[in-house]
Amino acid sequence: VLFRSNTFLRKFSIFGTLESWLVQARSNARPGDVLIKSVALAAIAFCAIYAVTGLKSSGIVAGALFGSFPVFNIIRRKHKRMAEFGRQIPDAMTMIKNALRAGHTLSKALAIVAEEMSEPLGLEFRDTVEELRLGLPMSTAMDNLARRMPDDNLRIFVAAVLIQHEVDRKSVV
Repeated sequence: VLFRSNTFLRKFSIFGTLESWLVQARSNARPGDVLIKSVALAAIAFCAIYAVTGLKSSGIVAGALFGSFPVFNIIRRKHKRMAEFGRQIPDAMTMIKNALRAGHTLSKALAIVAEEMSEPLGLEFRDTVEELRLGLPMSTAMDNLARRMPDDNLRIFVAAVLIQHEVDRKSVV
């Protein structure tokens, strides 16, 4: 039933946004599950407050407040990961620069960052390195990284990598 509800919910733009937030927060929850929790919490809060006070308006306010907790929790986790990622990116860029200067390939430099850096940057780069190992083109793997972690500094890095990769590819031909 939940699988069908997720398929139905994909038709709504809020579902895509929630799905993106869940990926960025590294949550295993599905968007449909989050929405069901939100609705359940809202209904319980509404019923409890209405039963105690007899005021529908108080019940609605409590329902809205409690119903938003699951979504706000995901947003909080996402922002926490994004902030930590932003703090780690300068160190990662320095590691990549040093690895390239030492003669490593870009793929090896990314693998070094994936191994050496802690969560969240290390995990995101591990996913990117794994995508490259599985045969995804560099452009797709880097675009996936930028989509998972929408950081301005990362976007600049990804753009530079893709430009250099394209130049290298054309100079070989």
